[in-house]
Amino acid sequence: RLARLGRSGAEHINDVLNTIFEGLIDEVFGVGGDVLEFGGDAMVVLYDGVDHERRAAIAAARMFDFMARDGLIQTPLGGVRLRMSCGMASGTQAYHLIGVLRRALMVTGPVSTEMARLEALANAGEALINDELAAALPASWVTTSKGGAAKLRMGRVATGYPTVPPSRCPADDGDIKRLLPTQFHSLVDAQHRAGELKQVAMAFIRLNGTDDMLVADGVDRLHQRI
Repeated sequence: RLARLGRSGAEHINDVLNTIFEGLIDEVFGVGGDVLEFGGDAMVVLYDGVDHERRAAIAAARMFDFMARDGLIQTPLGGVRLRMSCGMASGTQAYHLIGVLRRALMVTGPVSTEMARLEALANAGEALINDELAAALPASWVTTSKGGAAKLRMGRVATGYPTVPPSRCPADDGDIKRLLPTQFHSLVDAQHRAGELKQVAMAFIRLNGTDDMLVADGVDRLHQRI
């Protein structure tokens, strides 16, 4: 509906996305997580290391609190309530850094497959979790959804975890440039730049069978084929 307003509507959508994602990402970083990739209105988040299961659950609960508190957005066309769903899975898998001129991180494997499956099943307001994650959390934090999957009991998750400073390696401009399309290399600097809105075409490519390929051929062969 906002797109029908033309440029002003697109600018408002941009402002809304920036506000919502900034709030959500702050909650991710607050307990030591990181954002691996974005896809439309979704993001993939990673927690690893000590107590990662509990920290992931706490971050999810905090993100849902944020959406309940700040997800009512006023637009030129009236108020809109934004909501969120979440799929969460714990386990071990490889992450693939691929490409030559441009490097890209590809998240693929049985854990992320399960995460995506649970997210697709989750209704707005739900965080569905796999059995391994459920077993690692306090029993009072977990219940069962109508579809039979385990899910977080948001009201029971203790969200008072101490803030964890982000542990990220410093990167110079050369490192950053390799993660961007070559056309954008000249835009890399230490200052924030204002976004410029342009019409673009975007496509998502779905790769099927990677989990079976991993079992049959191993992680190195899967990496080569990707």
